[in-house]
Amino acid sequence: MHLPGFSVNIVITVALVAGAIMGMLGGRGRLRPVILSVYVGIVLATTFPTIVQPHITTLNLLQTAWLLLTLPVLLFGIFGAIPNIGKGSLIFNMIFGLLTGALLLSVAFSLMPTRDQSALAGDSIMAYELQIARPWLVGFMPLAALLVGFHWRHRPKKKKH
Repeated sequence: MHLPGFSVNIVITVALVAGAIMGMLGGRGRLRPVILSVYVGIVLATTFPTIVQPHITTLNLLQTAWLLLTLPVLLFGIFGAIPNIGKGSLIFNMIFGLLTGALLLSVAFSLMPTRDQSALAGDSIMAYELQIARPWLVGFMPLAALLVGFHWRHRPKKKKH
């Protein structure tokens, strides 16, 4: 049996589907901490790789930045559920889970050197689209994190006696 090589499009698709599944299974209580932890990861990945990298000799600077980006996402994704928030709408959670995966991927691509970003965008239309959508995702997802915790429910009118 011959397995095809991994392409960037396959990796991106798997990450986006994983985000949608996480949103579907975890619901609002899981999505909000994960979305906000991406921003913690952005700060860590852009500020501290040069400080941390000498202590982790097996990783290069880019790998250290990716580790610092994903570590808060994994920690808050596993341990950061908000218990009192219900699951919410399935479609809504899947969309925001997919957007969370897109945010994480676009930020991970932005940590790469510019030459490698250009090569990646030239090889993959999905990587190119994520690169184009990065400012929108970075600006939109804090609002999404607030909306994810917002309760949308219809209040019935009181009956007059």
